[in-house]
Formats: sequence, structure tokens, C-alpha cells
Amino acid sequence: MGPQLWDVGGLNDDPARELGRDGGHHAVVLSNGTIVVSDRTRIAYFDARGKFIGSVGRKGGGPGEFELVGAMCVRTGDTLQVNDGGIHRTTIITPDRAIARIVPGRRTGELKGCLDTKWTITTELFPKGDGWTQWVHVRGVADDGVPRVDFGDFPLRGMGVAMRTGALAGHGSRLALGSGIEPSVEVHDTTGRLVQLIRLDEKPASITAAEMEAGVGMTQGANLKTGASFKVPTPKGAPMTWPAYGELRYDPLGRLWMEDYTKQLGTGWWTVFAASGESLGRMQLPKSAKGTPPLVVGFTRDAVLIRRLDEDGAPHVTAYRLIPNR
Repeated sequence: MGPQLWDVGGLNDDPARELGRDGGHHAVVLSNGTIVVSDRTRIAYFDARGKFIGSVGRKGGGPGEFELVGAMCVRTGDTLQVNDGGIHRTTIITPDRAIARIVPGRRTGELKGCLDTKWTITTELFPKGDGWTQWVHVRGVADDGVPRVDFGDFPLRGMGVAMRTGALAGHGSRLALGSGIEPSVEVHDTTGRLVQLIRLDEKPASITAAEMEAGVGMTQGANLKTGASFKVPTPKGAPMTWPAYGELRYDPLGRLWMEDYTKQLGTGWWTVFAASGESLGRMQLPKSAKGTPPLVVGFTRDAVLIRRLDEDGAPHVTAYRLIPNR
């Protein structure tokens, strides 16, 4: 990871230029260099140097208002797609920051990236009979509300000895679906056809008896009234391995970035794959002063976008150049 390219957020005399405590979890860069960053109930815009130029949205349920800005991505022509996790709808914003349309009633997944098609990914959670897996039914739904593609059922979350959460990432005509339970990622095209299966060389590490005894992952619970901790029984059939990986993200070049996962939380390693599925290398994030790596919120062609907190606890989004090893 190379030098800093730009930085937005932090404390400012003008509160409109700051990011709220929950801000900065999603960021994209438009083709003209404009930086777009999510806040809880609005979208903040900065020029290519990080100078604040305006915002869209405020708290509420009307047009151009948000309850909880979730996944955010750029469609063809720099059109912005914003999913509201609070009121379950999708807002489409033009490059000149006008509200183009609002599509109500969608419980969307945390899709990292947009597809070329003019529809979004929706997810419907449902439990499986084993008691530890949350599955999702994944669909592509057009802006007019008509379902276009049915991707089927997919394991998104395991609640066994160690929590593992699935991931969705899209770019162009490709949708990557990963459960984090198995050491593989399925890549589908926009017709729903499986076009690629990326298999990891390393299988997830087994959770040892000593780790279970020590109360790793989901084996610890707490009494809400007294605060006392207790051990949660492990459901029969629950996964007895650590998660294979965390998030998935595509960059504008179609490379797939995978957040590696090890027993040692906070290592900050990411593996990048070419469009062909070939592993291109790994990136390690520097640890913060508190010993944990910063949060990756996006990639550009040549930079990684990081959410970080400064000494005052104010959130920033900072771009650092990606420098390949030669």
C-alpha cells in the first residue's frame, strides 16, 4: 500500500463537511474523480482533491430522504444506486445529484458493487432446519419491480461455534456469491448461469477443543439483565471451522478482492484475483494505533479506500495508492 491520495471527513468548522459517527462505511469514485461517501442519512460529495461540494439526503422517509444508507454503488454513466436498510428501498441518483427514481419495498443484500443491468440484487433470509444457518434467496429485480433473474438459494450466514457472514459482490455482468463457510466463491452471470468457481488453496482451520473451552466465537452469551456470561451450547451440525474469508469486493478493472480470515482477528490481509480466477497477490493493511487494521470500504483502479478514526474519534475515508510488487 502506497502514499495517501486524498482524505475526507474529520472535524471541521462546517458540520456539513463532517461525517457522522456511523458515516464512511461506503465510498465510490465517479469517472470524473468525484468522491461519494455515505453518511447515515445522506450522501456526501467531494471533488477529486477531497474538497466538499455538496450532499444529497436527510433523515426521513420522503423523496431524497434516508433512514439508514446501506450498500452504495455506481451504475453505467455514473448513476448512483443507494440502498436504504432502514426503510428497505432503493434510490437512484443522477450524476448531477438529482433523484431519478425511488424503488420501494426491497430488502436488499449488502452487494458490493453494481451490475451493468438496470436492476438490483434482493435477498430474502430464511432459516434452515439445522438451526445454525441463515440462507438467502437471491434475485435480480428491475427498477419497475419485475423479477428478472433468480439465482436460487444460497447459505449466507453460519451461526455455529464461530460466526461467519457471507458476501455478495457485483461488477459488469458478474455476481460473486460467497458463504464464508466453504473455501470457494461462485461467480454467476446476469442470466443466473454459473460461469466460474474460485477455489482457495487453504481450507478453513479447525476450531480446537481448547478454543471451544476458552469460549471462542458464538460459544459465549450474556444475561441481558445481570450481564453475567454463560456458554451457549453448540448446535448439532454447526461448522467446526473458522470462516474461510470475510468480504468480497470487485474493483473497476474486474479484479475480485477477498478479505482473508485467520484465527488471529485483525490481520488485515486481502487476496486479489484476476477476472480469470488466477490469484494475483495479497495486500496487508497497516494496523492502527489500537492494533487493529482499518476498514476497507472500496477500491478504485489504483487505490484502496479506507475508513479510519482519528484521535478525536471522527471518521475519515482515505485513499491510498496500490503499488504492485514487481
